[in-house]
Amino acid sequence: MSYKAQTANLCARADLLRSSLARSQEITDELSTVLDKFDERTAALEKTLLPIQSRVQSLSRAQDNLNLTLSCVRDMLDKFDVYRQLDTRIKEGPRGDFDSYLQCIEQLRSALSGLETNLGGKSGEIALKKTKDLLDE
Repeated sequence: MSYKAQTANLCARADLLRSSLARSQEITDELSTVLDKFDERTAALEKTLLPIQSRVQSLSRAQDNLNLTLSCVRDMLDKFDVYRQLDTRIKEGPRGDFDSYLQCIEQLRSALSGLETNLGGKSGEIALKKTKDLLDE
């Protein structure tokens, strides 16, 4: 191959490289523009979602508190009803089943302890009195 042919070949390759480099730069610039817009939109979306996230967390805490309160209320209601559930059994006495009778007494004591600790309102006082009266029998 002659010197002129080699030079022409090298010039053609250099032109191709320049063209490819220019196209690569165009793609880079376009991609950079797209990423900048994406970043702006993401920031705007994050700004929009932040109050929603805060509200969801607040509602989640409120739900947890309500569930805990509901659990405590159910527990107290169970303690209020213990004397009704065991009244007949305690008044009957052991009748040969001493273990069962002692379990009933223990349930009453546990309910009494819970009522004394968490006494609330007139109904709590009534349940406490009835439970004490039943234990005293």
